[in-house]
Amino acid sequence: MLPIESRREHSATNYHGALLTMIVAIMVLPVALFFCGFADSGTGAKAGSLRSEVEYVAESGLLTAVKVDSVFWVPVFSPVKFGGGQEITGLYTIHFRNVTNSRLEVRYELRFQDRDGFVIDVFNPFNQPVRLSAGEVEEVNGEFRIRIQRAEDVELLHTLLVVLHIVRPG
Repeated sequence: MLPIESRREHSATNYHGALLTMIVAIMVLPVALFFCGFADSGTGAKAGSLRSEVEYVAESGLLTAVKVDSVFWVPVFSPVKFGGGQEITGLYTIHFRNVTNSRLEVRYELRFQDRDGFVIDVFNPFNQPVRLSAGEVEEVNGEFRIRIQRAEDVELLHTLLVVLHIVRPG
């Protein structure tokens, strides 16, 4: 068994991602903010303050094999009550790029963190693994769901940590 390595990249959320997702988010976000009271509260997770980070986990030799060119995410702020808490939905888009001459597979999870790096919730998207041919760029997008205890806890959202697990197809 080969040793497993990991590395992390930090960046502000890249808003040059998928044009369609951005257009939808621009149309949905103001309405959602208006109805939930975040637009004029002076607090909360605002699109401009949201950050993204990428952590790569791979066997030796594959740690730099896939690049994430951009990450875009935006919570929609339409809480739905469940059990003793709230469920928040949102949109995400990630651009993966295989920089090798071989086929690879990527599995990823979305970890939502507060300003101090504490994990608020983890979301594992469907339709995995992402299969990348040599040199291929693949855009994945979808809707995420996270759970919080109180509606005001949405103000804690700060960072989306995308954790990539890169392997050779088996």
